[in-house]
Amino acid sequence: MGTNYYVKSETCESCGHKPEQLHIGKLSAGWEFVFQATEKFKSFEQWCDHLKTVDIVNEYDEIVTYVELVRIMQNSSGKKNHHDFCVGEQFAGTFKDVDGWAFNESEFS
Repeated sequence: MGTNYYVKSETCESCGHKPEQLHIGKLSAGWEFVFQATEKFKSFEQWCDHLKTVDIVNEYDEIVTYVELVRIMQNSSGKKNHHDFCVGEQFAGTFKDVDGWAFNESEFS
């Protein structure tokens, strides 16, 4: 069981287009938060700097504040880290940032 978190995307009032939500990462029971790596975001610090400026939602479309999400992430610290436990070809794009947070370059949910 886990919960995914996203940067909320707004529907364009002019054309009705809604861009795909940017996946921040996922928290699963018993695990540390795992981040979605992108070209722009490859560290906890980079994600946090960005998250201060956007709206955040979970997969149930519930608003999550920046402070709440950082608390969720930090409360998971010290649990199983995806980089340490998820091995094999399907996890080839995992790495840890300088703070030890797990990142995955592949899309996951």
